[in-house]
Amino acid sequence: MFFLSEQKHANNDNTAAAHSTSSANRQNRILLFAAKNLIVRCNLPLNIVESAGFRDFMKDCCFKYEPISAKKLKRDILPSFMNNVSKTTHEALNKINYLSLTIDGWSDRRCRSFLGIT
Repeated sequence: MFFLSEQKHANNDNTAAAHSTSSANRQNRILLFAAKNLIVRCNLPLNIVESAGFRDFMKDCCFKYEPISAKKLKRDILPSFMNNVSKTTHEALNKINYLSLTIDGWSDRRCRSFLGIT
């Protein structure tokens, strides 16, 4: 009898662990989505994740969303995203035989230099 109740608790622990892992994966996907679409594509600042409006919006979209700091986003999420982009880029470049690049350099009125590559 003790074994059955112990087994039942073990199954509940495994289910809770699986749910926790699933929840953590979902949280990571949400954070990668925010990094990719809001910060990279929309050129929004990292500290947007700390604003009340963003946090309220995310809670409305996903009630299990756990807010993070801009520091954690910069330290953990963006490097992961950059590694994925870098890996995908390297894989694509390894499959081609030829590559043409156009490079243009310029500076703005504040004498900041820019280099564009297409």
